[in-house]
Amino acid sequence: MDNSALSLVLDQCPLPIEILDEGGVLLYANPFFSQYFSQNYQDYLGQKSPSFLLPTEADWWDQAKKSPLWRTSVSLSRGEDLFIDTITVFPLVPQSGNPLYIVVHADTTQDVMREEAKRREQGILLIRSRQAQMGDLLSLIAHEWRQPLTLINSLVGNVQLKMELGTLDHDYLHEKLNKVTATVQSLSQTIDTFRGFYTSLGMAKRHNLCELASRAVNLLHSNFQKKGIHVDLEFSSEDIPLNGFAGEILQAILEILQNAGDAFAEQDVGRPRIILKAHTQEGKAFLLIENNGGAIHPSLTSKIFDPYFTSKQENAGMGLYMAKMIVEDFHEGHLTVSCHDNWTKFLLEFPQELENAHNGT
Repeated sequence: MDNSALSLVLDQCPLPIEILDEGGVLLYANPFFSQYFSQNYQDYLGQKSPSFLLPTEADWWDQAKKSPLWRTSVSLSRGEDLFIDTITVFPLVPQSGNPLYIVVHADTTQDVMREEAKRREQGILLIRSRQAQMGDLLSLIAHEWRQPLTLINSLVGNVQLKMELGTLDHDYLHEKLNKVTATVQSLSQTIDTFRGFYTSLGMAKRHNLCELASRAVNLLHSNFQKKGIHVDLEFSSEDIPLNGFAGEILQAILEILQNAGDAFAEQDVGRPRIILKAHTQEGKAFLLIENNGGAIHPSLTSKIFDPYFTSKQENAGMGLYMAKMIVEDFHEGHLTVSCHDNWTKFLLEFPQELENAHNGT
């Protein structure tokens, strides 16, 4: 392509383009630059680019020159309206002489608005999923409490009967009160297990992945025990730290565990088993959740994380989609699934340090 053809491309490009020298002096700007900023670019030729007047970081030009591709966004006004200007800078190294720099501007307002709308939608889905899971867990709490409450009622009834018959003695009363106290402590432990699961978390905090995984298993312990599901925890360390949102990570783990429980019910597995393995490697925390509830059919593997996809009755098909969104969108991680023989394996990968954490709210 000769210089005349290149000039034609630059002049007709529907994006404002500048060419600057190392000092930020404007050497060229295409005609669309004037339309975009409502300024005549010819007034700035041979002078500092008007881009230096934009509300960016003070040292943005030094940063841009050090990077092979540098990008930032700023909010600007156009009349009474605001728009998002995304600035992209990359070097142009001629065969001889000093390097030049291409600066491209783009109005990304619609892209930013779509991203914000997506995040709001994800936040709504997260709340709805959490509410559905809350119903399931409240049922588990009711089950956990029913037997202890019945026991307390029986103990109190026995004491009252002894009092009415005039046969109540100190040792008998002391024994029954001790049993009531122990039962109340058991109820309190149940509350401690569930407490904090629905706490709103505005900022990512330091957590122990092993502790979160263990808590998820404890939440489902009674339900799994009743169904004969055996759970093994195999952690390389008792403390695998990561920055994140405890409630959301717990929710993702619960979704996968409950999915395993559903698989056991469908396949009628003789000895259902779930194994959780956790380890760290190169600044990442890994949690592998395996179950022997049968392998997922290859034609479904690529679909199980899609919203509203389900092979089960009375299931909205949002659980695994929410788990993937929590791991990947909220924690910059990865959630994948693989199968071997009759085992299905979900691998959750989290960076131990988050760069751009958000919890969808």
